[in-house]
Amino acid sequence: MATLHRLAGQLLSDNLIDRNYFYLFDKESFFTAKALNMCIPGGPKFEPLYRDMDQGDEDWNEFNDITKLIIRSPLRTEYRIAFPHLYNNRPRKVKLGAYHSPMVMYVKTEDPDLPAFYYDPLIHPISSNTNKERRKRKFYDDYDDEEKDDFTLPEGVEPLLKDTKLYTDTTSAGISLLFAPRPFNMRSGRTRRSKDIPLVSEWFKEHCPQSYPVKVRVSYQKLLKCYVLNELHSRPPKSHKKKHLFRSLAATKFFQSTELDWVEAGLQVCRQGHNMLNLLIHRKGLNYLHLDYI
Repeated sequence: MATLHRLAGQLLSDNLIDRNYFYLFDKESFFTAKALNMCIPGGPKFEPLYRDMDQGDEDWNEFNDITKLIIRSPLRTEYRIAFPHLYNNRPRKVKLGAYHSPMVMYVKTEDPDLPAFYYDPLIHPISSNTNKERRKRKFYDDYDDEEKDDFTLPEGVEPLLKDTKLYTDTTSAGISLLFAPRPFNMRSGRTRRSKDIPLVSEWFKEHCPQSYPVKVRVSYQKLLKCYVLNELHSRPPKSHKKKHLFRSLAATKFFQSTELDWVEAGLQVCRQGHNMLNLLIHRKGLNYLHLDYI
């Protein structure tokens, strides 16, 4: 799995690690923008969900309504979407997204020869305190040097995991898989038939750079709009009774388990398929040209 993740590194985006990058640019924010008839900068545009957004009660307006919160400064679209119940008059069908995610301190390494734990130059060191008074502060002022005794462990006591290595050859690969996107971060899953893994489907969910051409940015917005509409109208699958296909087929006369030779078993399968085709054609009452090669 680590090798597959390394080979797919050219297609995967580095922004998938930090979820704070998608603040106000995730699924919940797009749902809220659609419900409020707004457009996130760089996001898709939708048709108005409610046509009565500007129709207010004639007897109550923003000057005589006691429950009206008047804000003199202009409100940005991001404020209305981040706090829909505070900065909007009639928030309906809005979604509240995550305000903040834990900060990710993982730094992706480009050199595979580096150890698993090392000091990256991107992490700035903590500058020393320049306050002279704090530098002169001493701890354990209440104790004299004569009263201090060197602490020693009793005989036979050893540190925990003393003989265990700090890291192995696969530690760095395991750390990279821990912060990898799906499906590389999964140790096990449901057994499926071979299928295409959409590695590049996350590209259009990111902010489109302003340096890109207009047609590319429009394509980003169209893909985002299609994605939001599909997520909004999709429903969870209904619970169905689990069907055992092999048991059902084994109960019929056309599928049986055998220990015959492969050639003989292949001939049996051809004959059974021929019989099934004849039964199906007779049942449907179809006219056909029968070529019997068996």
